Amino acid sequence: MASQTKTKYVLITGCSDNGIGSALAKSFHAKGLHIIATARNITKMQNLQSLPNITFLELDVTSPESITAAYTIVEKQTNGKLDYLVNNSGAGFVMPLLDSDIDMGKNMFEVNVWGVIRVTQVFAPLVVNAKGMIVNNVSTAACLGLPYQDRIGVFARGEQGHPEMEPEVYAEKVVGDVLGGTEGTIWRGAQSSIVRVAMGVIPSWLMVRTTSNL
Repeated sequence: MASQTKTKYVLITGCSDNGIGSALAKSFHAKGLHIIATARNITKMQNLQSLPNITFLELDVTSPESITAAYTIVEKQTNGKLDYLVNNSGAGFVMPLLDSDIDMGKNMFEVNVWGVIRVTQVFAPLVVNAKGMIVNNVSTAACLGLPYQDRIGVFARGEQGHPEMEPEVYAEKVVGDVLGGTEGTIWRGAQSSIVRVAMGVIPSWLMVRTTSNL
């Protein structure tokens, strides 16, 4: 009797059209995984509508109620096992400190920090049950801040524009790393290698002095 291949599931946050999340969904799908694509607005995931074996869910990472509702659906669909959780949702906010809008700054933290923690805490039991993996897609700006600079290589901007590396190329590399079992920090993106080297060889005080006038 032929053995049946177990369906593997990946949930990706922030899958709005033309962003990294959408590209990641396509790359994982090409590898045979069932995609659970999420966004605050389902109508903004049109590029994925034609794919088979994909589930669309409304998920606002800043809303505990939205996360819980999504969990209930995913837990039932996956029989309590989620192989991959990809925290991809991201919000950008570039502004001199004295001119910063406090509410916009708080919203950025709600998405980029607390949103990731909320989603991870809720879905972690499903990932543990599957002996799976959690992937956090972040910006190199988290490692190396460049004042007033908007061109960052691995920021999941979705509706806000494209990273310097095309989303499809970035997604293919990341998915290859993830499915290959790579653990720890994965450096991908047009500027990631530069940032990685800079962090290792340039003293922090010199980094601040060098970038302060950019």
